[in-house]
Amino acid sequence: RSLRSSRDSVDLFKNFNLTGQEDFIVALEDLENFPIDTVLNKYQVKGYLNRLILGQQIRLFQDGESFGFYLIGNGSWMVFFMMPFLALFLKLIYIRRGYFYVEHIIYSFHAHSFAFLLYIIMILFGGYAPGWIIGGGFIVLAVYLYYSLLRVYKQGKWKTFFKYLLSFFFYTLVLSFSVILTGIISIALF
Repeated sequence: RSLRSSRDSVDLFKNFNLTGQEDFIVALEDLENFPIDTVLNKYQVKGYLNRLILGQQIRLFQDGESFGFYLIGNGSWMVFFMMPFLALFLKLIYIRRGYFYVEHIIYSFHAHSFAFLLYIIMILFGGYAPGWIIGGGFIVLAVYLYYSLLRVYKQGKWKTFFKYLLSFFFYTLVLSFSVILTGIISIALF
């Protein structure tokens, strides 16, 4: 507290505002000493949505360090629930190959396991390695996934490459939607 800046209040709407109000300035002393409901009542916040949004912003202000860990924990669940969508898409683009849906799920788990292993290695050595090694890790992942599709589904190189691009586009779309949804849900439930 002794290293705190000289300002005595904070605008909670400075970075994130869904309520339509101009600003919401709260005394730092109130944020540090009172529970969230007391702060909301003291500043006369009305309406369920306004109380929910402001309550979450106060919670993020008070305990923002643990939010990153909370978000990472939810992200692992997000990826786990995304795997069946990748398997469903693979089932659709390889429908004439005669594979069961469960076989696509197994491939999806395999591909994600390899990606996670590669990401762990990149995180562990990321601080010591030059940037091109980290970028090279993503290239290794892309090449590995192409060759794994080629080997598992046993189709021609160009047909596999086209399906690889399709699955990459679909996966990126689902991943983007899932990241946004996970972020919103994590902020709402934190």
